[in-house]
Amino acid sequence: MSLRWAKVARTELEEAVQWYEAQMPGLGDKLVAEILTASALIEQFPAAWHPLSIHARSHRLNRFPFCLIYTYKAEDDIRIVALAHQHRRPSY
Repeated sequence: MSLRWAKVARTELEEAVQWYEAQMPGLGDKLVAEILTASALIEQFPAAWHPLSIHARSHRLNRFPFCLIYTYKAEDDIRIVALAHQHRRPSY
């Protein structure tokens, strides 16, 4: 199974980590840890979260106000396309 990140999603992740680190040292690391946990769950159960379209889904993080938006056509081809902030861009 292969989970890849789109370039724009990586940029959104880097910006979010920097912002949280500026708020409190170590908080960016906690965001990354939660995203790694969510990514592993998506990789294991890609059809388990809220469908946005026939091939796109959204997995909401628990502690942080973000969703991982991902696409998959087969379980071996999963791509994170966005790290969407739920308050700044609720209909992203």
